[in-house]
Amino acid sequence: MTMNAVTPRWRRPSLTLMSRVLPLAVMAAVLFLTAPTAAALDDHTKLERLSHDMGEQRRRIAEKEEQRRSILDELAAIDARLAAGQKKQRGLQEKLLRQEAHLQVKKEEIEVLEAEKKKIEAHVKKRLRAFYQNGDMTLFNTLFSATTFSELLRLEVYFQDLFNHDHQALARYRTKLALLREAQNSMNAAKEAILATIARSRALEDEMIARRLERRKLLERIKTEEGLYRRALEEMAAARAALDRRH
Repeated sequence: MTMNAVTPRWRRPSLTLMSRVLPLAVMAAVLFLTAPTAAALDDHTKLERLSHDMGEQRRRIAEKEEQRRSILDELAAIDARLAAGQKKQRGLQEKLLRQEAHLQVKKEEIEVLEAEKKKIEAHVKKRLRAFYQNGDMTLFNTLFSATTFSELLRLEVYFQDLFNHDHQALARYRTKLALLREAQNSMNAAKEAILATIARSRALEDEMIARRLERRKLLERIKTEEGLYRRALEEMAAARAALDRRH
């Protein structure tokens, strides 16, 4: 009896089994081979993105540093101008005090002269009244009482000297008063000019103080933004270090 060479059933896998196992094996091999490569590509992408973002953060930090330095320079300039303005105001205040002292001196001089002028005027009025007594013109009576022409001339010269003396005395006081009042007006004008300069200086100081407050607020905001950018950069650097440790 001839026996056919037949492969035992346990040695030959069925086609159905192979059709099921092979795809799974291929898939497993592909996953096994490609899984590390995909992770590496993912880390590489993350590193590139982190490098880009870190560069952007550094740019923003540099920009904020430049803004901060610029504002600090501006604040220093404002402080210097404020100091100079305050020094100028102190000088103007001292000048104003001196001007007011000079004005007080002129005022007192005018008051003294006016008092003296009033005395002279009262004396002249008294002298004029003395020429008229009981309704009679004493001046003319005195002149007509002269017995000789030379005596008449002497009396005329006497009375003329009296009138000239009074007139000249009053004229001198009027001139002095006019000069003093002119000087007083000039000093008052100078005082008003000083006050106007002080007012302008104070207005400029107020503007600079407001500007300084505004710039300080902006400086604080820039510092806050710079701090946030630095914190973000630190976190990105830590993430990159963690990725580097994985390779």
